[in-house]
Amino acid sequence: MANQTKMARYEASVKHFSRAINLAPTFVMPYIYRGNVYRKMGEFDLAIDDYTKAIRLTRQPAEAYNGRGMAHGAKDKLDKAIKDFTMAIRYEQDYAEAYYHRAHAYVLQNRVDLAIEDCDKAIKFDPDATEAYLVRGYAYSRTGELDFAIMDYSKAIRLKPDYATAYVLRGDAYGGKNKFDKAVADYTKALALEPNYVDAYIVRSYVYFFSGNFDAAIADCGKVIELTPNDTEPYIIRAAAYNLKADFGAAIHDCTSAINLAPDEVNAYQIRNAYQIRGDAYSKQSEFDKAIVDYTKALELVPEELIPDYAHVYYNRAIAWLHQQKGEKAKTDLTAAMDNGMDVTAMFHYEYQSLEAFETETGIELQDNIAALLMPQEKKPQTQPSKEKPSQQSEENLPQTQQIEIFQKMAQNRIDPSPFGEHPV
Repeated sequence: MANQTKMARYEASVKHFSRAINLAPTFVMPYIYRGNVYRKMGEFDLAIDDYTKAIRLTRQPAEAYNGRGMAHGAKDKLDKAIKDFTMAIRYEQDYAEAYYHRAHAYVLQNRVDLAIEDCDKAIKFDPDATEAYLVRGYAYSRTGELDFAIMDYSKAIRLKPDYATAYVLRGDAYGGKNKFDKAVADYTKALALEPNYVDAYIVRSYVYFFSGNFDAAIADCGKVIELTPNDTEPYIIRAAAYNLKADFGAAIHDCTSAINLAPDEVNAYQIRNAYQIRGDAYSKQSEFDKAIVDYTKALELVPEELIPDYAHVYYNRAIAWLHQQKGEKAKTDLTAAMDNGMDVTAMFHYEYQSLEAFETETGIELQDNIAALLMPQEKKPQTQPSKEKPSQQSEENLPQTQQIEIFQKMAQNRIDPSPFGEHPV
């Protein structure tokens, strides 16, 4: 959405084009121009009305179809958007903009091959079409072809060096290759160009988090909270960073803030993470009753088909049950974690070294069936992973935490290369 200064300009433009339409109601271009302004304002239905009128008034409606396609795309009506872009191309077969906008819609539908084909055509007709390179790079990134994505983003940057989103997208690709220094450099450049670019702070905070630079992640999240205090995501990232710094009180506070902002509905996936992270913090503080409540809530928020992604929640709740000496409930959760792909024996021995060490540390004698479940096989190697603090590890040996796995999904596809609403180029 445009800022207040832009909105004032847009409103003045709407008045100007409306006067032109009143003076000459059959003149096509004012409808298209006013539709473009409405689209940038986020008034997509009004934009669609204007583009439709322009289509009816002209025998060469390519620009109107393209504009209406962008408005439909902004409303997530991708099939309608593709149909309009196709009509625009039918009227103007070398219409590069319609090709790369249709490509964008194809990417969002995971029709990546069609998207790349359209971008190739757009570049053929307009070799300097910055967004064609961005959208093609985005398509490549969706298929894991990050080197090709980086090449396209770099070309876009050469064409338009002050285009902040291009740096963010290239930063995402570098992050996907674990080239965190390059990713941070690109995000930082984007923020130099647009100091209040919220998404750039968010994705940079993820990279700082992944690379173990938790203080920097916390700082970026703080900036996002200043700019968008009602956004849950920075609270959740910051809470996870606090958790890994063993500042459990701060982690609990941030998770509670996120949950209070959006109890269940706004973004169930993020709020599920908040409950899990807060549960982890409660567990670290030996507040196992509270931890169990949060882990249970986290599992309630997970759609049935996604439960295998959350074996850690079952495992963590099982450990909390063990601390409460509720062996059967612990066994049920350990079994669920195993059924969903976790090696609970390896995890348990990573955390507690041995069954005897757990019993000595907690003063709890494990039931025979639990001990049998957690007993390593006789021939199984007993080597332990490094307990070195994450911030001291290299990029090739990042901390294998539950939060890392969670956030890798949260960070995916955070930036859209070509917003249909306000055309940035």
